[in-house]
Amino acid sequence: MLEEIGTTAGEIWHYLEKHDEASVGKLTQELKKTERMVLLGIGWLAREGKLKTEKRNRATYFMLNTASASDIEEHAA
Repeated sequence: MLEEIGTTAGEIWHYLEKHDEASVGKLTQELKKTERMVLLGIGWLAREGKLKTEKRNRATYFMLNTASASDIEEHAA
């Protein structure tokens, strides 16, 4: 199960890299994952400090923490 959560976290990261932001509902729909798995993936990324959140009305939107994204690019080089 940890492998599936990690894979989902990676898919979320790549989705947000391309689309800037998304809600849980949008991620669930676009990645074709259960809401539970998306939430677990979000938790994984949040624990690593890779996400920022913004609450709008009744929805929470997730976006990449830009400082974290640049750290990842530095380590990959």
